[in-house]
Amino acid sequence: MTLKSRYLKTAFVIALVNIILVLIFSGLATADNWEMVAHGGMGGAFSYYSYGAYSTAVFGSYLYVGTNNESVGCQIWRTADGINWTKVNTDGFGDARNRAAFSMSVFGSNLYVGTWNDSVGCQIWRTADGMNWTKVNTDGFGYVNSNKIAFSMSVFGSHLYVGTGVYGDEGSSPGCQIWRTADGINWTKVNTDGFGDSNNDAAFSMRVFASQIYAGTYNRSTGCEVWRSSDGTTWSQVNGDGFGDSQNWVAFSMEVFGLDLYVGTGAGEGTIGCQVWRTSNGTNWTKVNTDGFGDNRTRAATSMEVFGSDLYVGTRNEIDGCQIWRSADGTNWTEVIPEGFGDTSNREVSALVVFATDLYAGTVNWGTGCEIWRSTNGEFWMQVNTDGFAEPRSTAVSSMCTFGSHLYVGTRNDSVGCQVWRSADGT
Repeated sequence: MTLKSRYLKTAFVIALVNIILVLIFSGLATADNWEMVAHGGMGGAFSYYSYGAYSTAVFGSYLYVGTNNESVGCQIWRTADGINWTKVNTDGFGDARNRAAFSMSVFGSNLYVGTWNDSVGCQIWRTADGMNWTKVNTDGFGYVNSNKIAFSMSVFGSHLYVGTGVYGDEGSSPGCQIWRTADGINWTKVNTDGFGDSNNDAAFSMRVFASQIYAGTYNRSTGCEVWRSSDGTTWSQVNGDGFGDSQNWVAFSMEVFGLDLYVGTGAGEGTIGCQVWRTSNGTNWTKVNTDGFGDNRTRAATSMEVFGSDLYVGTRNEIDGCQIWRSADGTNWTEVIPEGFGDTSNREVSALVVFATDLYAGTVNWGTGCEIWRSTNGEFWMQVNTDGFAEPRSTAVSSMCTFGSHLYVGTRNDSVGCQVWRSADGT
């Protein structure tokens, strides 16, 4: 056989294998192995007001999902089997202005929910049995204008911490606050308002690392700030404002990888793009990516996840499409998907979750609907749902979590209400 003949035969075999793989993976990219377990804004009444399943938590033997509902107020739903759901709160916890169940956390023997309320300020509700709820804070912790949203919750030591704030121009000084409780009822403010800067609009993110709690802010004036505390009451800023650039508005994501803490930023309307910073001691930071991973239109590092021996970062790019980058050492990065998974309408990787032995990515897609992609090795990816789960108005993966032997995906749908889908094998 001539060299040319061998080459042609090899090329034919490779092409044939690729065709077979495409056919196989096209078959997998259906909703056949996904089951819709909640629809129509959870209650099945097609309430478009409940358009997002935003917060989730596993508490006891139940999965809890919190929605936003701008008509009657947020709702909390739970399930023991993943199929049959029960609404366990009164709409909006009795106040329709509680538009969203924005955050959830298990602390001690109770489940806590933090709300978004533009009128009287955020509220914190808790339950010991999942059915009977008690409000455990004063509205907005006494600061109506500055504490509209309970952005973040974290358990550190023997306390539950809540970070508050506002979005954009929706509030006013004094800036974000950190509140904590040891018993779930009595709360103490443990930072100075706005950490001394009223432009710190929100305590957007929290993470525990190396026996300290870290809080990342949203600041559109001088850039995001990262603060930490070893005792929960004395806080020190550990980065320069905006990591040296005022366009780094928000500490969007935080993840611990190896011996280091990583922070992914969200950039404003400037030209830098998102940045990823890391620290081993909490005070000395190193930028470990090029701005925007080489594209200043990649504005935010929206999600982070550790999978195998690598750190993965999902981004938002509303022009070219989302990206996923990975690194084994935290400094050298490789892009592991084509931009937007080949569709520029996939503008954001809103979720990265490990389920069983695979990594899953959920997208925001305002064109054909949200998408779920899976990888066994972080390098090769295949779509495992139909676009929008066959509903193009399901534009975003608003939550993704594991419960029992299933992967659950909550969607945003502004037309017929949010949905929840699940899969036992992720395909």
